Amino acid sequence: MLLNKLELVNFRQFKGSQSVVFSEDKQKNVTIIIGKTGTGKTTFAQAFIWCLYGKTTFSDQILLCKATALEMNSGDERTVSVVLKFVHGNIDYKCSRRQLYVKDSNGTVKAKGETSFSIEYKNKKTDGQWETVKATQREGEINKILPVELSGYFFFDGERIGTMSRDIVKGKSKEFSEAVRRLLGLSALETSLKHLNESQTSVVKLYNKSFDSTGNEEFGKLITEITSLENEIAEKKNRISEIEHELDTVHKQQNWIISEQEKISSMKIILEERKLHEANLVRAENARQMDIKDEFKLFSDGCYNFFIKKAINDAVELLSKADISDSGIPDIHKRTIDFLINRGTCICGTKIEKDSDIYYHLKELLKLIPPQSLGTSIRQFISVANEKAKVSDFYERFETIYASIRRNEEEIADENDAIASINNKLAGSNENDIANLQDNLIRWKNKEGNLNIEMGECTQKLSELTEKINGKEQAKSKFANIGENNKKISLYIAYAKYVYDELKKQYLDEETKIREEFEQAVNKKFRNIYNGGFSLSVDEKYNIKVIEMNTNETVDLSTAQSLSVILAFISAVIEIAKKSENGENKLRTTESYPLVMDAPLSAFDKERIQMICDVLPKTAEQVIVFINDKDGEIYTKPQK
Repeated sequence: MLLNKLELVNFRQFKGSQSVVFSEDKQKNVTIIIGKTGTGKTTFAQAFIWCLYGKTTFSDQILLCKATALEMNSGDERTVSVVLKFVHGNIDYKCSRRQLYVKDSNGTVKAKGETSFSIEYKNKKTDGQWETVKATQREGEINKILPVELSGYFFFDGERIGTMSRDIVKGKSKEFSEAVRRLLGLSALETSLKHLNESQTSVVKLYNKSFDSTGNEEFGKLITEITSLENEIAEKKNRISEIEHELDTVHKQQNWIISEQEKISSMKIILEERKLHEANLVRAENARQMDIKDEFKLFSDGCYNFFIKKAINDAVELLSKADISDSGIPDIHKRTIDFLINRGTCICGTKIEKDSDIYYHLKELLKLIPPQSLGTSIRQFISVANEKAKVSDFYERFETIYASIRRNEEEIADENDAIASINNKLAGSNENDIANLQDNLIRWKNKEGNLNIEMGECTQKLSELTEKINGKEQAKSKFANIGENNKKISLYIAYAKYVYDELKKQYLDEETKIREEFEQAVNKKFRNIYNGGFSLSVDEKYNIKVIEMNTNETVDLSTAQSLSVILAFISAVIEIAKKSENGENKLRTTESYPLVMDAPLSAFDKERIQMICDVLPKTAEQVIVFINDKDGEIYTKPQK
């Protein structure tokens, strides 16, 4: 599968018609699409999946460009379309998916009708005309080219690393392992085996129905009984297949519940963290209020003296230089003298009589003391002013309190941000769901147990039926050579079974060999990308376990390790597929595939990004990467 061109019309951010052409040069096989955050890189990446499979991961499923929608009037219609052109198996393909949108009288844009999907193809070898795949065959045609179970591994974005990692490590379905085997080149063998002896319309079964039992009642009875047993065996095999599918669903549900329970456990830790932030917030707000109160009190008590300090100091300096000598008596006031004269007795007991010398002396003294004495008033002012001027630390105290208020406000902002971030993490979560989750987990566990019991019963019954049919076949063989036609049919069946047995043996050998090759390739790619003391093992369903080499125990993965496993998995599939395509093993037939990645390496450091950028182009036939402009220098650095 080699991508040629992607064409978009009114798809998400892309107004009108837009297109991008991809490099098909085997030497320069990397196409890098660079853009700022929010400019539509992820939209481009999602367009592939929507075109091929009709799915996206957008929360808003309205795909019509917002700018186009704003220009529409009530009743107007616009079409969203994506066209993908590519080559697969020397055949040119053109896949088109379209959705019509209409704006109603309320101004709401809605999808009108179903999505339309078409596939056209042209054989490059014959240079024939474009032909259209029938509607009933389109989904199957795409799944033959690239199974939907594996599409996310060739068209993936960095945000899905967690989900993909869980799928890689555990919980993959039977369809997934079958899809991997198809990509690794075993589909031709599987088809041959089914054609020969693994379906109701197989060669062997059709020949068995062709025996002529005319005139031989026992032979006819055996054929009828064998046919009935074959039907019963087919039913049991179908039921076993259904049980396997149901078990896949059960395991996925169990994994989902366990994942949700882990989230709830994490939520409890996050809730405790939020309580701590909330306590810190209350403390910071209380401290801020206390500081504000102290600041107001300081300002109320000291601002007057602070602001008149300079005027007082200037006045004191000026008055200190003035000649204020007089005969006034310190601390004696006019009211004191008036009191003594009116009382008629001095404080020493001397009589003060009117018109006496003492009387006139005191009258003269009144001229020298406040309020009449300026010198005394000035001295008293200077004394009071000096006391008032002692406010030298007001500004420093005010500044210290203000700084404390600012620190508290910064802490309040930080705590509010932390609480908001935690609330976003908890959005949609409900701690009370843990009981329901546990009940559901028990229910799925019970269903798993019942299915396993039924699987055992079906397997046992299948063994019994197989034994019975083998006995009937032996009994039938005595009659199978009666008549020339029956002899020919017996011979044809023998040939078909021999070919089937040989192919089955080769298939099992090849499947085992492929898994061993695949495991080696995955480990090699993983070590090239992430050298950290881990190894990978692959089971029969192509689940991958990550093993710590020192302890030989399975480990949980970090984001960078998860992405390394995913990239190693994809690279290994591509590498083994290329070997088959190049004819290294004639029993395998497959195609190369592109690798389309949306911001895939943000979890890595620059050195490891450069390492991956060196490895992937040498592995994949075609690499298409969507990245932020700030990362352009890393990705576009020349390869070693």
